[in-house]
Amino acid sequence: MNEHGQAVADNFYWLSAQMDTLDWNTYSWFYTPSKEFANFRPLSELPPVKLEMAKKFLRNEGAYQVWQITLKNTSDKLSFFNELQLMNESLTDNVLPVLWSDNYLSLLPYEVKMITVRYPEDQNARIQLQSVNGEVKIF
Repeated sequence: MNEHGQAVADNFYWLSAQMDTLDWNTYSWFYTPSKEFANFRPLSELPPVKLEMAKKFLRNEGAYQVWQITLKNTSDKLSFFNELQLMNESLTDNVLPVLWSDNYLSLLPYEVKMITVRYPEDQNARIQLQSVNGEVKIF
């Protein structure tokens, strides 16, 4: 929080109960191999979650347009590590440059988050949303 009580960062982490085990018998000064890796298998076992998304045009800023994206988790399950991408109309390439107010975000059950995106006004873009435990959606 800043001095005005506004959030300046919202971080969400998934920690493994089993940490990496390093192989100190075969390390060199620049590389230490792993004997065993952290267990992130539970991520692949998260139940599927469907998100609702809405977008609303906010304003033009010079040669850029700004949109507000609202993501809503309508379930009682965690929606983990959602990635938003701005794609061209044929969905073959990313629109660049793009500035997101947030990305790679997780939503707790029934949580709603609003994100802004700023990109060149001459682009007809579509939003692609995918998450660890969701389907890929195009808006």
